[in-house]
Amino acid sequence: MHPKEQHFGLGEDNEVSVEIRWSNEQVFTVKNLASNASYEITYPETIKVINKK
Repeated sequence: MHPKEQHFGLGEDNEVSVEIRWSNEQVFTVKNLASNASYEITYPETIKVINKK
């Protein structure tokens, strides 16, 4: 696992919203991310689906 990689347990939920606070204090909110998927989120606001099961 990469040191900047994060894993979240969602229990029975099918989606999640995530708030990212970048080192320059900007905030990026991602809503309705599907569970059982991997995403690459890069500055400033790019989302790429890596793996969806």
